[in-house]
Amino acid sequence: LFEETTTHGVVLVERTFRDGVRRRGLVLALDLDLYEFTPGNAAPIRATEKTIEERIPPRLKVRRAAALELPHIIVLIDDADCTVVEQLAHCCNDSCNLVYDTDLMEKSGHIKGWWIDDQSALRLLSDNLSRLADPVAFNQRYGTSSKPPLVLAVGDGNHSLATAKALWEETKKRISAEGGDFLHHPARFALVEIQNCHDPSLRFEPINRLI
Repeated sequence: LFEETTTHGVVLVERTFRDGVRRRGLVLALDLDLYEFTPGNAAPIRATEKTIEERIPPRLKVRRAAALELPHIIVLIDDADCTVVEQLAHCCNDSCNLVYDTDLMEKSGHIKGWWIDDQSALRLLSDNLSRLADPVAFNQRYGTSSKPPLVLAVGDGNHSLATAKALWEETKKRISAEGGDFLHHPARFALVEIQNCHDPSLRFEPINRLI
């Protein structure tokens, strides 16, 4: 059962694993005009692995015909001061709408989601994301001089997001040729979950292969 919201907002997600560890994230819509997957690009949202473009057409065929598609795309932020996800979690109180609260299959834990549309909380979120995009602060953080800020790094679902981008470019070209307004078309946006790479629940481990 899906319910359309009447306000703009984000979903604060809390995933509890079998061992009791909790991880929080934010589900929101990314502007695909700010994302690129081609090597060497300077977009604020970038892929973290080589995108194999041959994988896009079959996915694109599915996405064209889908009334609703919900791929699991994780986008990472480098937020050592915990100003984005964690700060918004502090804003979540009894006034926030609990939109789901359920166990996950195969004893893989539990998940909750709160709908947050409070304007002051959303302004705080916007301000803190903008700070991560500040070029001066970005270059100071990484000891560089003139690198364009990488604000959002696609951590999982690279090809799903690349497919959304391909569909958007296709849609934009078609609507533009028809003389229509494509700037507010829903295909311009893709739902993702933002996670902080400094969240202690995120454990990055090597993939060991035996050849």
